[in-house]
Amino acid sequence: MHSLLLDALAQQAEVVLDIPDGAMIDLSFLQLVQSARLQADLSDNTIRLSKGAGDELRSVLDRAGFLTNMRPEDAKFWLHEEFQQ
Repeated sequence: MHSLLLDALAQQAEVVLDIPDGAMIDLSFLQLVQSARLQADLSDNTIRLSKGAGDELRSVLDRAGFLTNMRPEDAKFWLHEEFQQ
């Protein structure tokens, strides 16, 4: 999965991830996406989710601590929500 994401980022300026409702998601998926986000930032590319986190993804984000003290750019990426500081 990681190499697929990096290959897509090398070939396209923007990569959109579509996570189907009911997809089985775990911490390793979050780590892969975070790594791809960092790589995209370094290469001036964009990676985004096609829609905000559904119930399963939001649950994994919560258990992994991603929702605690979430930065505005992370809320926009994962949840498609804007935070006011």
